[in-house]
Amino acid sequence: MRVLGVYNLPYFRTGGGVLTIRTIHEELARGGHEAVCICTMRALGLDGQETDTEDKSRAELRANGIACASDAREITFVHHGVTVHLVRSASDIPGRLASLRRSWEPDWVGILGPSTRTLTAAVMDQVPAERVIAKFLAVIGLPFGPSRVVDDPEHTALFRSARAALCPSEYVQRYLARWGSIESRVMHVPVYGAIPPAPCNDPQGPITIINLSPIKGSDIFVQLAERMPDLPFLAMSSWASDAETQRRLAALPNVKISPPVPHERMHDVYCSSRILLAPTIVPEAFGLVVVEAMLRGVPVLASDSGGLREAKLGVPHVLPVRAIDGVRAAALPMQDVSPWLEVVRRLCTHPDEYAALSELSHRTATAFVTGLCDRPYTSFLESLGPVPSRSAGH
Repeated sequence: MRVLGVYNLPYFRTGGGVLTIRTIHEELARGGHEAVCICTMRALGLDGQETDTEDKSRAELRANGIACASDAREITFVHHGVTVHLVRSASDIPGRLASLRRSWEPDWVGILGPSTRTLTAAVMDQVPAERVIAKFLAVIGLPFGPSRVVDDPEHTALFRSARAALCPSEYVQRYLARWGSIESRVMHVPVYGAIPPAPCNDPQGPITIINLSPIKGSDIFVQLAERMPDLPFLAMSSWASDAETQRRLAALPNVKISPPVPHERMHDVYCSSRILLAPTIVPEAFGLVVVEAMLRGVPVLASDSGGLREAKLGVPHVLPVRAIDGVRAAALPMQDVSPWLEVVRRLCTHPDEYAALSELSHRTATAFVTGLCDRPYTSFLESLGPVPSRSAGH
């Protein structure tokens, strides 16, 4: 099969969605299929501004030891068998897609939800809908439902016309069906790497949060650090981090702020952690970090927001937050930290309870990951039946 992915985000940006995309295309390449991605050097942040730059993209490539060719329009490289074309911004994608199709016609084309209507329409204008797979990796920013930024029935109709849709959780599946009348299939991608044979966390390490930002629950993290000055905390910044939260934390001597690290180094972060906090206040699609941490035996305290409950796999603790539907709220609600404070303090003062939760987390996450299909995207595409004729439609 020839499979193309068209995504308005950088190929090496940190985050679960990008990791999922890389993994499924590398899966195809390992299976002998032709896998190609068109991605961008820049990405839109929550404020609608482009956050990644060409210089950052080049630095990420160098950090990954990747040789690349470049011209005025794009950076091209091959990574783990996947050919990647990085164009400057989403507005350059339609032209690159057209030029690629003149010499290489894909059987299947994956698009991303959320995206912009302009980009989705440009792809659907060039590629027959029967060959388009919509991958919904988040609900925030979709053109329908309570987490929308803008209500856009025409954009929703474009997504609905795709041959099939994939999503990472039953929560997202229900959201798509209820608010977009889009039927989808849940697909868990094996992004987790080698499974530790036993818990490898640090019961004396810091209490950690990843992707420090207001929507990821930084208010709860700050309050916990303020109220427990005797405990160490680690805050890892990422794409949604804000300067105000980092300023507040810089005044706390028990808090260390870390820059984001590549995914392959996250194992060390988890193994050095005592507890992982995932107090997100917006609907999370799934929460790969929850499973990743539990695989190492790290107890995870997650909010009851979106798909995080699913990611916890039935293991305690899922805790309440004052949630919002998306990023449109004029002001974020103040959070009641007391349930979080109680659980953190108890785990830090009752070593037997901590050890039992660590073992349960490792055992449950191990069972989940070992049960995953090792080629889910390939199997999904094959399940759709014969590949549509490349001459059909457009």
